Amino acid sequence: MRAFRRVATGREYRLLFVEASTGGVVGGSLSGLYHLIRGLDRERFRVGMVLYEPKTIERDFLELGVPVYHVRRPRLQKEHTLLQYDGYHRAKAIGPVRAGLRAARQSARLFAEELPAAVALARLIRRERIDVVHVGNGLRANFDGFLACRFTHTPFVCHVKGFEKYGSRERWASRRTDMLLCMTQAILAHCREKGLV
Repeated sequence: MRAFRRVATGREYRLLFVEASTGGVVGGSLSGLYHLIRGLDRERFRVGMVLYEPKTIERDFLELGVPVYHVRRPRLQKEHTLLQYDGYHRAKAIGPVRAGLRAARQSARLFAEELPAAVALARLIRRERIDVVHVGNGLRANFDGFLACRFTHTPFVCHVKGFEKYGSRERWASRRTDMLLCMTQAILAHCREKGLV
């Protein structure tokens, strides 16, 4: 990777961390990124933090000299009127219908949520001349980060911290991810079982 070679030349290395959680949560993923950033050699690394909403921990990042960027990611409503009909739930039990609904939901999510956020992230990556993007919430939650890195040809590091459901999209993305970091051996085994590594 061309970006990783810059460290050896003594040039400043620009890292962008992305945390995708919403709903006011400041959990282990975000606090873990804070401690990781706190331990970096600041003479060698310039660091930025992307959040999808304001968080109480922002002040701690700013005290470290880490700028915090807010990227808006629209969210589709999970609740919809069809949920109140028994026929809808019966139809969902039929394999092809369930698969079709899942594909429709994933397409809607891609165009309504992930692409707009990916475009905004790509603008930020270009503006700040980022060398590497590190996402803290796995491939499913950070698919927009993956897309932004594909748009900008920026190395993409994905931190996997949970036992998620993975499909063909995540398997496709994992083969184009520069580095997949698993939190534990059990998570690594889960990713192997699901075909991510």
